[in-house]
Amino acid sequence: MIRSLAIPACLALAACGGTAPEEPPVPEPTAQPDSAQPQSTTQQGTSPIIENQAALDFVPPMANDAAPAPAPSAEPDRVNADGSLAAIPAAWRGRWAGQGGSCADSSDRRLDIEADRLTFYESVAVPQRIERVSERELQLDLSFTGEGQTWQRRTMLVIGDDGRTMRRSEKDTPLITYTKCPDGSGA
Repeated sequence: MIRSLAIPACLALAACGGTAPEEPPVPEPTAQPDSAQPQSTTQQGTSPIIENQAALDFVPPMANDAAPAPAPSAEPDRVNADGSLAAIPAAWRGRWAGQGGSCADSSDRRLDIEADRLTFYESVAVPQRIERVSERELQLDLSFTGEGQTWQRRTMLVIGDDGRTMRRSEKDTPLITYTKCPDGSGA
C-alpha cells in the first residue's frame, strides 16, 4: 500500500513546485517481489545514472539576452599602393539603422555598407579613398549620387566598442548614430 501511494505523492509534490527529499527511502525487500513494480537499477545510497548530463545543464537563452558583441574582423585589410584601403573593412559592412529609424528596406534612415559603396535611402556613395584612422575609425572621401545630383564629401565612420553602434560625422552635418541590424534584416 505504501509503494502505491509513493508515486502519486511525488507527482503531487512536483506539480506544486516543491522538492523531493534528497534520498528517498528504499523499501525493504518483501518475500514475494511484486512483478508489476519496476525494478530500480540503483543501489541504496547511490544516485541514478544520468546518461546525458549536457541535456540537463543546457539553459535555453532568454529572448532578451544580448548576443555577444562581434569582434573586429580577422579579415586583413586590402591596401592600395598609396597606403589607403582598397575596400571598406568587414566590421563596417552590413545594414545599419539610423536614430529613430528601422532596419526595413522602406526606412529613410537605414544605411547599407558594402565593400565598395554606402547605400542610403535616396543616394549612393562610392569611396574614392578609404583611410583607417584607428582600429574602429575610418575616414572616407565619398562621391555621392542621388536625386539627379552628384557631390563629394569626407565622412568619418566610428564603430563603438560593442561593435553594434556606429557614428557618422561630416563637416557641417549633425552627428548620426546608427545601430547594426541583424543579418538578413530588411524585409
